[in-house]
Amino acid sequence: MAKAFFVAGLAGSGKSYYSRMLAKELDLKIIDFDDNFNEFIKAHKSEYEQLGSEKFLANYAMQRYKDLIDRAVAALKQNKSVVIAAPFSKQMADQSLWDELIAPIKSFDANPTLYWVVIPDELRKKRLITRSEIRDAEKIKKIDQYISSSPASVPVVAHILIQGDKPFVAGLKGNV
Repeated sequence: MAKAFFVAGLAGSGKSYYSRMLAKELDLKIIDFDDNFNEFIKAHKSEYEQLGSEKFLANYAMQRYKDLIDRAVAALKQNKSVVIAAPFSKQMADQSLWDELIAPIKSFDANPTLYWVVIPDELRKKRLITRSEIRDAEKIKKIDQYISSSPASVPVVAHILIQGDKPFVAGLKGNV
């Protein structure tokens, strides 16, 4: 039976890294929120440039989350277990939004696992600056303001806490 694992956290927390390690350890297909980000921006280039990254992303968040879940469901239909990586900030703060988001997934895995990745703010700041992604451009311009305005809030939904500044712990097969 196919399984679904969610990896969530703030920008720069290490979601992609943890997802890759988890996928390698458990032979999972990675479905990442940012897989098709550059193509998405190219398709909406003028709007992206007009609104700026943060407003643009907010306007398209629901569409992008729907696409993310649709891609995960397609893999699950093929009996392929998945790790789904995205911020999930609003969904993790509201049980009903979380339940709505994962409803299509629960047709395949009645109890999907959520890993919440956190790191100290100074490390987040360093990672965002170092990775220099286009999606982070506005954040980097006012990095201290961004970091202080987006603190990690403990999810209200069931989750497993991952310290993203610690080494990945192998041998998860017996613990998931």
